[in-house]
Amino acid sequence: MKKTVVLLAICSAISQTAFAETPLNADTKGSQPVTNVASADATVADYGNYPFLKNVSGNLAFVTNYMFRGISQSRNLPAIQGGLTYTFPVNVYLNLWGSNVQFADSHGASATVELDTVIGYRNTYGDNLAYDINLGRYNYPGARFANYNELNTVLNYYFLQAGISYSANVFNTHQSGTYYVAGINYEVPASWVYGVCDLSLLALFGHYTLPVAAGNSYNDYNLQLSKAFKNYTVSAQWTSTNGRQHNSPLDGSQLIAQLAADF
Repeated sequence: MKKTVVLLAICSAISQTAFAETPLNADTKGSQPVTNVASADATVADYGNYPFLKNVSGNLAFVTNYMFRGISQSRNLPAIQGGLTYTFPVNVYLNLWGSNVQFADSHGASATVELDTVIGYRNTYGDNLAYDINLGRYNYPGARFANYNELNTVLNYYFLQAGISYSANVFNTHQSGTYYVAGINYEVPASWVYGVCDLSLLALFGHYTLPVAAGNSYNDYNLQLSKAFKNYTVSAQWTSTNGRQHNSPLDGSQLIAQLAADF
């Protein structure tokens, strides 16, 4: 059981993630359950007679390794990921996000696809404070004993970011687990980098408190640099852990690249 659950240990990004808008593999699922709160005000501002699709956003991404909270969900292999988000005028959103994965659940069934469903609320207060609260369900068709729910929160104040994620049934162990994360989410001024615009830096430190059935509690570290080109984003990321999960090489230092397209 412990070995299986360690393979399941996976953000950042509650940021960045609803899923499709989170910074690359920050600290929650996929592009991942917590949205990038820096864009929380990107909901529909005019409540007029917009067609249904005006409220829908999404993305498609290719990553060289699907990492979540410092541990690979794809056995250090590439992944194709995508998501759709429907945002209501009251800042409530529904999100569907998917990726290929590679591990076994507690009954030995092979998980090859992750399909996450999320309902959340995000908003801003003034110009410098944004927050996101959501409830995510992580589904693994064909490996249902890996399914579980998690409540995610994230707060951005200026360039500071912090979040807490809690599950009463972490990794379907019927015990609770809590993930804490904090760091910076910073839009780099163009004057600092020879006029290069739309450059962002994400640096996060996380701690995952886990029950014995889910493996050891551990720390993870995430550093990411992203450059936006209209509807495309190219990102480079370094991530690692303190090795307390004893799941080498899936929890070791990794360099990851991502190409994402928003629509």
